[in-house]
Amino acid sequence: MKAKRIDYILLFPILVLFGIGLIMVYSASPVIGGKAVQVFQKQLIAGSLGLLLMTVATKIPYNVYRQKMIWYPMYILAVALLIAVLFQRPLNGATRWFVFPFFTLQPLYFAMFVVVTFVSAHVSRDMTSVEAWKKALVQIALHVGFILLLLGSQPDFGNLMILAGITGILLFLANIPMRLVIVGVFSVLIFATAFISLSGYRRSRVLSYLYEESYQTREAAKAIASGGLLGAGIGQGKRRLGYLPEANSDFIFSALAEDMGFFGTFVVLSMYLFIFGRGLIVLSAVPCKFARLLGSGILFLIVAQAIVNISVNLTLLPNKGLPLPFISAGGSALIFTLASYGVLLNISRYRQLENTIEA
Repeated sequence: MKAKRIDYILLFPILVLFGIGLIMVYSASPVIGGKAVQVFQKQLIAGSLGLLLMTVATKIPYNVYRQKMIWYPMYILAVALLIAVLFQRPLNGATRWFVFPFFTLQPLYFAMFVVVTFVSAHVSRDMTSVEAWKKALVQIALHVGFILLLLGSQPDFGNLMILAGITGILLFLANIPMRLVIVGVFSVLIFATAFISLSGYRRSRVLSYLYEESYQTREAAKAIASGGLLGAGIGQGKRRLGYLPEANSDFIFSALAEDMGFFGTFVVLSMYLFIFGRGLIVLSAVPCKFARLLGSGILFLIVAQAIVNISVNLTLLPNKGLPLPFISAGGSALIFTLASYGVLLNISRYRQLENTIEA
């Protein structure tokens, strides 16, 4: 099938979100010691690199990622990085980052793309029997399970659950037999329960959410409530003065609500909904099963992180430490999310005007 131009309609919302993100990273960062300027500069550099990689990714045919000679070395590299990062100096109680003189690198986001690619490549094959599915699921369970184990060792329970959930969604979209779905769901529930029970830190986070109102959630709720319709104005919110920890990353949605009010949050939510809706429309018009699965995995990763981050800010979930895609401060997340989005845009080149789908 001849490639078309990328879907520019799908490009528009991330540029809006990235622009809002730059404004809010500066607005929500502490003003003491010129830190706001430093964080803004780092975010701008990371975003520029991410946009460059996104542009490159739009030029690389998606079928490249289907080849074992590509995804297998990527998997080995992801595992090596996730193992190596466990020996780094802990930051905020977790070993998730490589620390360099002028920046940090979080390999998680590369590993997320690798998992989506790995699963998509395996389940897009011709599955004509339950036995074929079982063989594929064994490979997925071993390879993805090992990455989830490494994430649990950091610890990073939030992204672990998101990645497990995305894996389940891809299996569902690939029409996995229902009895295998039931077995998988129960396995995940048992694993999650055991993980929380055996981890004192995670158990305390969940119990704190269920029975206590933490300082962060109180301040996040205050920030959202104080924003009103139009907000206090860019840079006028009190949360940048230190009232709300991680205001430029984990709780940037609350800072956004305080500065830009209901109007600003409405725009951001609309952009995520637009990405999801337009993404589904584009992917439904792509004839290749692997491309649909790969694109769906990228799409659901972005939307899932947005839902969890916003839910945390609205005190609907305990804090998971997840960024708001394209908006939160954090170079690794921004670079890899933009690069992954470039793969989605490349897939959009192969859409058909009529929804003729082939397996």
